[in-house]
Amino acid sequence: YFHPKPKFHYDLSGGFSECTLTLPPNAAFRHLKGPPAKSNHHAKKLVCLDACKKLHEMKALDDHLLPLSEQLPDHTLAKEVNSAPGA
Repeated sequence: YFHPKPKFHYDLSGGFSECTLTLPPNAAFRHLKGPPAKSNHHAKKLVCLDACKKLHEMKALDDHLLPLSEQLPDHTLAKEVNSAPGA
């Protein structure tokens, strides 16, 4: 059974924390290292923001940062639009 969730790894160097994000195998990319930050919490936020930006640039997220879904065939959309309420 597979639970697709990100993993975070922290490295401390010179008083700063760097967070490396590992995404599930089905993601658009697998690894991303974030910039140095003063805390693990801030480092995690920064790498997540960078991941959202990269996924948006790769067209894996739309302008609302939602995953892009497969489009339904035109005949399916027309059928749903023409359906009577409660049908």
